[in-house]
Amino acid sequence: MQLTALRAVTDAERCFRTMDDIELTPFQRTVSEMVLDTPAPGKHCARSAMAHIQRAWVIRTVDPEMSAFRAITGEEESATAIFHALQRRRYAGSSGLRLRDHRTKSAVIPFLDAVALTFANLESLNLRPTLEVDTRQAQKRLQVRVTLQASDGEEKWAYPDPPLDFTTAMDGDLDDFSDAIHALATKRGVVSLVKLIEKRANYRNRLLYATAGGVPKIEGPIEPLLLRRRDHIYRNLIIFLLIDQHSEHQRFVQQTLDAFLRLIKRVPRSDNTT
Repeated sequence: MQLTALRAVTDAERCFRTMDDIELTPFQRTVSEMVLDTPAPGKHCARSAMAHIQRAWVIRTVDPEMSAFRAITGEEESATAIFHALQRRRYAGSSGLRLRDHRTKSAVIPFLDAVALTFANLESLNLRPTLEVDTRQAQKRLQVRVTLQASDGEEKWAYPDPPLDFTTAMDGDLDDFSDAIHALATKRGVVSLVKLIEKRANYRNRLLYATAGGVPKIEGPIEPLLLRRRDHIYRNLIIFLLIDQHSEHQRFVQQTLDAFLRLIKRVPRSDNTT
């Protein structure tokens, strides 16, 4: 059997004809369209991620185990899209990302979950960041709007340009997210985020192969799992766009990349890659 690459327009048309089978928010639909205007190879990984979660939904009732496997593959493809954006924009250290290593790609979701915890502090500072689509240019771009509460009670808006050109600090030092990583590991009931990453990476293999305990089988409804992984995929695609659409090096992107590279140094390589 020979596999050939599909034309972007053909894949996009097929994807959007059937995408109604899985619920997407209007913003997720906009992201689906925007990634098609990005360059290869990141664009193709993004397209693949969208196709995987769609097909996972289609087969969920006839083959739930393969449905879950496709959803996981979609997560990994969306992570790879981020890696390609970092390398295309030549961020320091991005050449060290393991694009074909399952554990490295599996690390992206829990790492971003940890980073997200740090933004909970913005609530106490009366800062409310919101993602928007800038349509002033011929090509749509994502932008971040920060709502500020002025001393007189009036709300004001700020638009960082580029959107991720800021840093976060803890006690005056650049945040390496170690506190958030530890907090997330504790919340998930594991001793470290590395253990959680290994558990996530091994889950894909447990869906495929029999063990001494028997043949793998997903019990209960699979829809919540697929919807959760859909949201992971689209969060990754949003980050991919925020990086890839800007040639300038954004300080928060470099800050989080540095922390991610430190994390994956402690993660063993996968036994197999793809």
